[in-house]
Parts: sequence; structure tokens; C-alpha cells
Amino acid sequence: MHSSAGLPLSRPWVGWTWFADKTGTLTEGRLALGLIADLEREVRLPAALPPDFRHVLLTGALAGPHPDALDATSDRTDAAVSEAAEDAGLRRELHAAREGVAVRYRPRIPCGRGGGRLCVEGAAEALAPRCTHLRRDGTDHPLDGSGTHELLARATQLAESGLRVLLVAEGPPDTPGDDPHGLVALGFLGISDPLRPGVPSARPPVP
Repeated sequence: MHSSAGLPLSRPWVGWTWFADKTGTLTEGRLALGLIADLEREVRLPAALPPDFRHVLLTGALAGPHPDALDATSDRTDAAVSEAAEDAGLRRELHAAREGVAVRYRPRIPCGRGGGRLCVEGAAEALAPRCTHLRRDGTDHPLDGSGTHELLARATQLAESGLRVLLVAEGPPDTPGDDPHGLVALGFLGISDPLRPGVPSARPPVP
């Protein structure tokens, strides 16, 4: 491509601008858990879950209110995780883990006690620095700075597909719920809010 003076013109630059629909006018306003992932794998729901992903989902649900509590559906994110756990057949495990437990902390990061542990979920950037270990193949590995960066990069990658991403972690039963540290990172939950019928996707075409 050349100008009228015969000088070469650079190729036009094309960029994409991303918009967030905070009012819910473009989406159905119906949050649903659509994905469970770790650093290497991901499963799109509905699907059969391997045991470690079932544990991630159970832990995320235990970080929310009891499914029979009056406020169980007051937070749409909690409700989406709880519904997915029940759809995965985890209702009995949820009730058994909460037997005799009536405490749920919400000061900074959503967490609750169940199954003899503290269960925590939250935004990766808030929760990852509180994790000292990462569970891989059933073993807890020490988490250093590069490992924390890997968690954050994976969360960003998952979010680029339009999901709200939560990191799920757990800690020993004596972990303080108001300021948890020394946690074990387990995996990610990806929550979607589908577009309303007739609303075109804003995602760019694949070259």
C-alpha cells in the first residue's frame, strides 16, 4: 500500500476494545458454573468430574452458605457453585462436612469450615498470595513466587474466555477465618453469565 507520493504506508493497526456489562442488560443475569480447572487441565460442565475436581467443587461449595440456609441463594455466585455441587451429586458430602458446623466467615475472603478444614474461595489476585502450597496429583508442593505467578497467569487465561474465575483453596482446621494464610491452592472455578438471545458476541473473529 502506497500514498499518493509513492511512499509506502504501514499496515493499518486494528485493535479490540472489551466492554463489561455491569447492568446485566446484555446477559441473562443467570450465573452458572461452567468450568473447573487446575494449572494444566480443565473440564467444561456438565461432565463427569475426576476425584480431584470433585474435591475442588466441594471445597468451593463449602466456602459458601449451607444449601438449606435462608441466605443460600442471596449471593448469585454462591448459588451457582452450590447448584453445580448438587448437580454433581455432592449434596450428601456437603451436609456431612457441615455436620455440627454453623460458622461461616465473610470479612475479607469467602470461607467456611467443613470436613475438618477451612474452605476458601475468592479472586486469584487476593487469594494466591495467601497460599503456601499447591496441590498437584494429590501431593502438596511448596509454592514460591514463580508458582504464585503461574496461578495468576492461569486465572487470567481462563478469564479471557469471558468467565469470572475463582481460586479455591483449603487450610488446616485451626486456620483463622478472618485472615487466612498458609493455604493450599486446589484449583479454579469458572462462572459464566450467558448472553441474552440475539445479542452478538463481542469476541473477535479467529484469524
